[in-house]
Amino acid sequence: CSQDGVVTSAWKTAMFIDGNKAQLARDAASGQGETLDALAALLKIEAQDKAAFVSLTKAHHAEIFASVDSADTIATQLKAALQSDARLAKYAEAV
Repeated sequence: CSQDGVVTSAWKTAMFIDGNKAQLARDAASGQGETLDALAALLKIEAQDKAAFVSLTKAHHAEIFASVDSADTIATQLKAALQSDARLAKYAEAV
């Protein structure tokens, strides 16, 4: 929450990751699944970028989910992976 009581998209994303760490790691590893779809929706990944997002999470799975117990680490690594991709960098601020 911000000072004015507005829940930011990054906060929603962090809460989602925290509540779905293990399933999200499995979905990202396989490149498909409900939690990966939900994360893409939370990040407002556009339809034309969704395949690239799924590929990125699968390709960077080892880095993103190196510490599956820490939602903060997952979020930080996801943000870094998004920032490293020219096409997906615009979504990094939502993490």
